Amino acid sequence: MLLDNFKTLLSFYPNDNFIDVAGNSVTKANNLISTNQSPSNGHTFQGVRGYFNYTMTTASNGCTNEQGIYNWLNVVSTTSYNNDYHRHNGFTLFVGSGNRAVTPSDYCLENAVTLLVIGASCIHYADGRTITTRIFYNNTDEDVTINEIGLYIFTTAYTTPIIMIGRKVLQTPVIIPKGEQYTFSYTIDTSRVSFAEADY
Repeated sequence: MLLDNFKTLLSFYPNDNFIDVAGNSVTKANNLISTNQSPSNGHTFQGVRGYFNYTMTTASNGCTNEQGIYNWLNVVSTTSYNNDYHRHNGFTLFVGSGNRAVTPSDYCLENAVTLLVIGASCIHYADGRTITTRIFYNNTDEDVTINEIGLYIFTTAYTTPIIMIGRKVLQTPVIIPKGEQYTFSYTIDTSRVSFAEADY
């Protein structure tokens, strides 16, 4: 299910705030790439957009804790600028063992599981799908059961908590044996978006 945070991501909800994984209300300006700058003070936030495509890098794999605070520089951009003009965004996944039913107000997994990450990608397709993928390796001492998947926005400019925009509780749990890996993916499909006749 796409959550209330996803509505905030859409441009026609310009004044809404995100709820990050720590439960804090945060503005779009601090989490999404900015589009305008002011000559007087160097930068003024006036709108938002995002670059969400990226391919696997060491940086994208190194973040394994849903509640952690990360600097995702070099996940999307190869130049390590740490300022607003070079801010980028991307989607990523985390998994958990919780099975509480999904609600639109969810902002974190019920019980996040920290595993080694060995691969990641986020790809936009011409047919309107965006597929985010992450490969988790069970580096614990026992089998791990995964019941939930979360889809998140990250930002590369600041060390800010991530924003969960989607959560799914699996009908059939996935068991990852010790020493094995499993690939999870989350798809946003906009190919069926349509426009109704205008009212008059």
